Amino acid sequence: DLDSPPLEISGPQEARQAAQTFNLMQRKIREQMQQRGRMLAAVSHDLRTPLSRLKLRVEQIEEPRLHGQMTQDLNDMISMLDATLAYLNEHRRSEGLQQFDLQALIESQAENAQDNGDDVQYEG
Repeated sequence: DLDSPPLEISGPQEARQAAQTFNLMQRKIREQMQQRGRMLAAVSHDLRTPLSRLKLRVEQIEEPRLHGQMTQDLNDMISMLDATLAYLNEHRRSEGLQQFDLQALIESQAENAQDNGDDVQYEG
């Protein structure tokens, strides 16, 4: 969970190093997601502003057929923009959480370290 507090930096050197690395990764992911959110908001604003101006200008068109066609085109563009931004926002929220077996990951890393000749033990 990106909103959970950072891990406590304590214990043996390997545990402290792992906690520091995890905390750094968590912070970087959180910053990237915040930056992505700001970018989506900016894109939304930048695209909606000219569409709103066009909509106001279309309202000045007196010829009914042309007015109707242009209004429909603008509404289609706004709907596509809304759908795209909704998809990107939903995708942003859903990618935040992913479950995995932490114990298996730690055991695997401990085994790799042992294979490399490091004196590592895992007690789970």
